[in-house]
Amino acid sequence: MRPASKALMRPAWRMDLDPAPLRVWGGIETTEPPLLAHCHADLLAMLIRMLGQRERRYPEMIRRREIDTATAAAEIETFTALVADWQWMVSGEGAPSPLGCWPRMIVAIDGSLSTIADLAREAGGFSKGLADQAHHVLAIRWHLDRWIETRTNAASTHAARALSSKETTDAA
Repeated sequence: MRPASKALMRPAWRMDLDPAPLRVWGGIETTEPPLLAHCHADLLAMLIRMLGQRERRYPEMIRRREIDTATAAAEIETFTALVADWQWMVSGEGAPSPLGCWPRMIVAIDGSLSTIADLAREAGGFSKGLADQAHHVLAIRWHLDRWIETRTNAASTHAARALSSKETTDAA
């Protein structure tokens, strides 16, 4: 193994000048990790909105034959599982969805990112609202790439909170 060339070596005090790594998700470029990756409650709120939009819009889309009943039901089931997972991760309430849902979640969120990218392309860029939505959905997708780690961290956090609460109760 050879040492790094002088051009690649940088004093520690200059490391913060390195640009953030970038990644492209569904045609949208973002930092790695995405801007809102650790705003878990906000991501849950976005998933609740996304589920609500589907529940409101799909019946009319089915009537207009823009989507079939089975596809709509599968999407709603997938987003219901995403909301349940995030509700559990954020608050500890409920239970995580079965791990078998994970591939469908990735497909659904990738579809949402493609739709967001298409809307931005058609509009000639991102509006403030669409950019906000993109940031949230990108962060959700980022977590899906590390789903086991995200869920394990949530379980550890819930266990630590329960232990801390028990110790506080026992001390009183």
